[in-house]
Amino acid sequence: MVAGPQVDLFDDAGLAAFFGGRYQVGAASDRRGLRLSGPAVTHAKADLPSQGVLPGAVQIPPDGQPIILGWDGPVTGGYPVVAGVVTADWPRLAQLRPGDRVRFATIAREAARELAAAQWEIGDIA
Repeated sequence: MVAGPQVDLFDDAGLAAFFGGRYQVGAASDRRGLRLSGPAVTHAKADLPSQGVLPGAVQIPPDGQPIILGWDGPVTGGYPVVAGVVTADWPRLAQLRPGDRVRFATIAREAARELAAAQWEIGDIA
């Protein structure tokens, strides 16, 4: 995960819940997004405009349960985006099924770019 555009709206407790918790992919997940259940991620409430995002953006709605936005590229609905799944992990993200468990870890943007470039170089991404 790399930091999202509204990461500054999350306090230490919210970030600790997100990065320290284990989440389960919910049955309501589809191409638009993976709905997760686990520790609630708290954040400062803010009036944000809806925004377009890349696949893998993780938005946090008012209930605190993360949604990893999927391939159909929905807008955020005004919810803050805490982080984004790095491109190198998109194939793994696409394979998640209801009941699968996930955890999140941070990576520097430059390291994420290097991982993606290495995948393209060795042909892991078609």
